[in-house]
Amino acid sequence: MKIIQLNIWGGRYLKEAVAFFKQENADIICLQEVTSGIFTKAESSDVQGIDVYEYIKKELGYDGVFEKCFSAEVDGDISHRGNAILSRYPLTDMYTEFYDYPFTRFDMNMEGREYAHTQPQNFIVAHVETPQGKMRVMCTHMAWSRVCEDTERRIGQIKKIITYLESVPDEQTLLCGDFNIHPQSESLNIFKSYFVNSGEGSIQNTLNPAVHPVFFNGDHPQGLAVDYILTHGLDATFVHSPEITISDHLPVIAEM
Repeated sequence: MKIIQLNIWGGRYLKEAVAFFKQENADIICLQEVTSGIFTKAESSDVQGIDVYEYIKKELGYDGVFEKCFSAEVDGDISHRGNAILSRYPLTDMYTEFYDYPFTRFDMNMEGREYAHTQPQNFIVAHVETPQGKMRVMCTHMAWSRVCEDTERRIGQIKKIITYLESVPDEQTLLCGDFNIHPQSESLNIFKSYFVNSGEGSIQNTLNPAVHPVFFNGDHPQGLAVDYILTHGLDATFVHSPEITISDHLPVIAEM
């Protein structure tokens, strides 16, 4: 079974991403920065402003779940950004939980980095019946900080996920996401009370050196791993992050 994790960057390279998904023939795909309307800034004019989730879902013929983190309204048209899980197999028992800020409809200024510390974020959960049995799949996008250091807000988000997991039955679980934390952070260590990071040691960078600003502004000229596929009760036999331009992040791929 193959899993893909990707921050899709508002569908900037949407057609290239869909072609990659088809080529990889993944069973489960977890996405962040899934957008519509003004937040979809695709390079291809024919998909500019499109609903990224619905487009990918239709192109792949997969089941899926999407949950908005926030929206904005311009001239009566509502645009959104959020997280999504797409699956070759049917999804059931969907659940969403917001962290510290509830769903919000912002004004047009929310795209600036100064708003990154108060943007609502959530984690979504779905169950999937696969040939390897039933599993819980979780997808999230955590708080941004410039150098991906530990922050009180992000640690609180991680603890909220752990609290949720302690309240539900123990079962095979995948947690995929753009955590915005580096592999040596205390934040990631908290997850190790429940999850295994199968990419630990093998993945050093999940940002696209061709387009991501950290390679040019001096923050992280060697790159940084901020995207993860964590497992509980599952064995990942191969985890890697190919260098391909389908976003400002690189995909993380795990095979079970």
